[in-house]
Amino acid sequence: MNAGETYERAGCELTAELLRRQCTVRIRVTGSSMAPALWPGDVIVVRPTAKQTPSIGAIAVCIRAGRLAAHRVVEIAQQGGEHRWITRGDALAHRDPAMSAAQMLGVVAGTIRADGSFRPVSPALSLAHRVLSCAIRHSELIHRLALAVHRVLNRLDGTGLQSLEGAGGKFP
Repeated sequence: MNAGETYERAGCELTAELLRRQCTVRIRVTGSSMAPALWPGDVIVVRPTAKQTPSIGAIAVCIRAGRLAAHRVVEIAQQGGEHRWITRGDALAHRDPAMSAAQMLGVVAGTIRADGSFRPVSPALSLAHRVLSCAIRHSELIHRLALAVHRVLNRLDGTGLQSLEGAGGKFP
């Protein structure tokens, strides 16, 4: 394990511990598995699951293979009398393995975009979101194009991620 991986793992464990202690946290998105709901560079506001039980459509946060993952709940099943949450990234074709309540760390309350605005996450997806998610999920070319367009639009608006410093008080 190199120094970058060690640093990333320590950050994931620290974030997980804060959520277990019922703290709301902010996490910068690095992957694109949840595009178009979450884009690389977005900051998500995560509430501990003790404050908000994940329902179908919610974006749940857990640790998988030493990394934090934020994926949408697509099914809630019963196994041995316990609830099990099944998640999937909006841009991914496969579902994640079911997780127990003990594995669930938090639920995404909203995102802070590059312009500093807070946008609550809604479990009800618009038709446009569902269509774009499906296209991204089934075409690597569309996935890459969507990421490129998103990067260009973020550069054109001129706000950059620096505006997050002034985002205090704009979100719950």
